[in-house]
Amino acid sequence: MATLTITWTPVSPAPINGYLIRYWPQNNPQNVTTVTPNPTTSPVVITGVLDNVNYTGTIQSVCEGGSASTPTYFGALTDPGGDGCLNGSETGLSATGLCGSPQTQTFTLVAGYTATVTVNGFFYTGSGTRVATAELLDNNDNIIQSFTYTQTGLGQGTVTPASYLIATAGQYKIRANAISCSNGSGNITISVGNCQLETPGGGETPGP
Repeated sequence: MATLTITWTPVSPAPINGYLIRYWPQNNPQNVTTVTPNPTTSPVVITGVLDNVNYTGTIQSVCEGGSASTPTYFGALTDPGGDGCLNGSETGLSATGLCGSPQTQTFTLVAGYTATVTVNGFFYTGSGTRVATAELLDNNDNIIQSFTYTQTGLGQGTVTPASYLIATAGQYKIRANAISCSNGSGNITISVGNCQLETPGGGETPGP
């Protein structure tokens, strides 16, 4: 089984009774499911839907007294398999660079998903300001995004940029570069995960 993620642009002010969301397989419009209770924020993640099935549905704002707005239809949601957006893993993978030791991981993002790249690190000995780097690369080793981890003293450092969203299917690499440990030892880890099913169509939900 797989998951289905529905996103929309919330209205302002927010509807008192949340949003009424119904969805169904595109090839079986009689099989309608209503999300309960009414969600109040976007996105909504639905578990247990069928793999490799296109879904569509409607979103309505529900105001005081239970009156609902005109339905807004969202486009077909293609679940390309659910179990394995990254090399057979839903949870993600990572690469860690240590003193004099870099690491690279190759992965494939399945069509229909997005994934987020994040970086963290820590120098656990030494003093002063230390810098470590990591990259997201394409399959030809061209750098798509560079990350810099900076730490002063022994407190947790900062990462620039904070994250990067991969929205195009294909093969990629994450690389954690070796750390220079001339004034202390530590590590840097680059991770990819937080897979989300893309939601084509959609749009702003009108108020009642």
